[in-house]
Amino acid sequence: ALRVAIRPEDLTPVDLQTSGTFRGRVDVVMDLGHFRQVEVVAEAGPVLKMFVPKESPIGTGEPISVASTRCLVYLGDEAPVELILTRQPVPSR
Repeated sequence: ALRVAIRPEDLTPVDLQTSGTFRGRVDVVMDLGHFRQVEVVAEAGPVLKMFVPKESPIGTGEPISVASTRCLVYLGDEAPVELILTRQPVPSR
């Protein structure tokens, strides 16, 4: 089985939707000191967590697109392969 793991710090909001982005809706915005943890319910089904600066104007219920800058790919019991995505996401807001 193929599994892809994306850490919250490797997700970022973007304006431009491409084949490498996830679309969804903001479910939870939690203030954690100098940053916020945002939970996004993706259209594809999973809940994605990401960290954004505290001053980011992201609100609960808003539609959002996010992109990953890095991920780990697991195939069966093999060691994970790290992928650094060279496409620079276009930050939103």
